[in-house]
Amino acid sequence: MIRLAPIAKEAIFEENAKQLRTLCKKFNNRLLTEAPTGFTETVHEIFTAMALAGSTAPPANVFKKSVQKGNDIVPWVKGASKLNHQKAHYDELWNQTKNKQGHWYSGKASTLWDEGKAISELIIKMYIAPLSGYTLKSAERVFGGGAGGKKIIADVQIHESVKGGTAVDLDVSLKAGKHAQFTNLSPGKLMNIVFPGQGVKEGMGLLKFLYGKGYKKILDQGCRSYLSVCLRAYRKNRSLNWPPKTSSITPAEIKILDDICGIRMKGTSVGGATNNSILNKWVKSQTWESWRKTSLKKTHVAMKHLFGTNPLTTDAGKANYLKSKRIRINGTINDYFDADWKKLHQNQIEDLIIYILRSDPTNSYLYAGSAGKKLSFLPSGAEIKNHKYNIDVEDGNIDHLQNETGGDYVKIITVSSKQGNKNLFKFDLRFRFAGTRGQWTSDISHKGSVFKIYPEFWKYFTGVPAGIWP
Repeated sequence: MIRLAPIAKEAIFEENAKQLRTLCKKFNNRLLTEAPTGFTETVHEIFTAMALAGSTAPPANVFKKSVQKGNDIVPWVKGASKLNHQKAHYDELWNQTKNKQGHWYSGKASTLWDEGKAISELIIKMYIAPLSGYTLKSAERVFGGGAGGKKIIADVQIHESVKGGTAVDLDVSLKAGKHAQFTNLSPGKLMNIVFPGQGVKEGMGLLKFLYGKGYKKILDQGCRSYLSVCLRAYRKNRSLNWPPKTSSITPAEIKILDDICGIRMKGTSVGGATNNSILNKWVKSQTWESWRKTSLKKTHVAMKHLFGTNPLTTDAGKANYLKSKRIRINGTINDYFDADWKKLHQNQIEDLIIYILRSDPTNSYLYAGSAGKKLSFLPSGAEIKNHKYNIDVEDGNIDHLQNETGGDYVKIITVSSKQGNKNLFKFDLRFRFAGTRGQWTSDISHKGSVFKIYPEFWKYFTGVPAGIWP
């Protein structure tokens, strides 16, 4: 993401601010910022609206247990002279002080005020103050729907008067989660976009799809490899003093593992089977399909805790398992789908970019994160399709020494401009198990963690010189 400090510094010049404002009008932009959900979302939205509308620092008692509605909350909200629907704002804040006291008095509320104030200052500095003729007339947090009761994208609305022109509204949407729109996508849809016509669709489990396409044997082997590595390490290291103090495994889970391995406690010694025959028989009886059954939930969790316990956290067997996982999962995905990414057509690249950015079909956005400290421009789907691209794909499981690492299916994709071949942005496709019950208990999901925007991104989509960006 792009740091805002240099942008704000440049934006004090009216010409640059005009370019930004023109862009807002051209693309019907919304300014998107971040905030967590629940208590944080509600209070963050109200505080941002209040700060935009002129609210000053909170009274001394606002964030203390001695706070009173009539003496503290109401006067503070009314001090925001440009805030519409003031009663709705102070009523909701008072509800939060009563119903979420632990959050309100813990310091979270005061932090949210600081963030809301910072965001309001940024918006005013970049979108209102630099332009002659633009005046912030009023602002409010959106309660329920917008005009006419219809649901709108905005959490906060800013109303501006324009000298000699039509009034302008600027919508502010407070989004939860850092880079939330770039993660948790559908692996099925991602692969269908990249390699259409192969049969996988959004909503399908990618491995389950491959399981029914001739890869049952190899995926079953991968599941058994996980079970065997965990249980063999357990059988070898089981003792009266096991587990280590750092383990999250419980006595009930130890009993489950003992039964699977044929271990019986005899007084002060570990007895039962003297070899791996019982656990081997149990492992061989498992398939990925049978292991996923929810009736084995307690066993799943026991194995998950075992997987994160010494010696597995340092044992060579775990490294061998990850190698097996790469072969059986990454290899299976690459074997079924055409792995030659360099031959993607432009429409496939465009559709991939649109899905990764979760672009609106017609509206472009300015996305701000980290309490207003970062900013990037997110073009609409229509705008993305107005340009041509190159992509470079590298295997994210291979380090710079060409060594294989990790167990996720990872592709690092750099998008560049077709003309001039300038880097625009970089992201990853990262497929991994995300089930709460551990390895091989669910299908894989997308958990993107790489997203970098280059300065050329802004210029390529907007025509505004990249010089105003760092």
